[in-house]
Amino acid sequence: MKNSVEVKVLTVLFDNANQSPVLLLKEKEGNRILPIWIGFFEAQSILLALKAVILHRPLTHDLCIDIITSCGGKLEKVNINKLDKGTFYAQLILNLKDRKVTIDARPSDSIAIAIRLGVPIYVSREVIDIAAIPDEEHISEKEWESILEKIPDEAFGKYNM
Repeated sequence: MKNSVEVKVLTVLFDNANQSPVLLLKEKEGNRILPIWIGFFEAQSILLALKAVILHRPLTHDLCIDIITSCGGKLEKVNINKLDKGTFYAQLILNLKDRKVTIDARPSDSIAIAIRLGVPIYVSREVIDIAAIPDEEHISEKEWESILEKIPDEAFGKYNM
């Protein structure tokens, strides 16, 4: 995807200033970090997926995967494609019986599903150019927490339903 940048999930931190989890995505071939403020349940689901924890009963994201696969579908990729008034938007790109299907979704839900299925995550160049933070010094998680505390409430991408 030439208009998109592939990213990986770096971590999920808790932003004490805003009392909200923050998902950190890092360019695979670059040095920028994209912070996205997310909900608590989505943060928990992402952390469980990152640690490969399997629960006895499926979470909502596991249910979504079961629905997709039982209908003969396959998730090809996730694309975070838009940032509007501080809210990020994403798409699940599916192959469903040899046709491409695009489903609008929140980035946090999309990423929770993508991690479980091991599919690539992309961010549009426009979004990453607007909202990413340079990480030339390979900042530690503790240092990121300090940086996040200093970002004002009016800044891009605060958690918003």
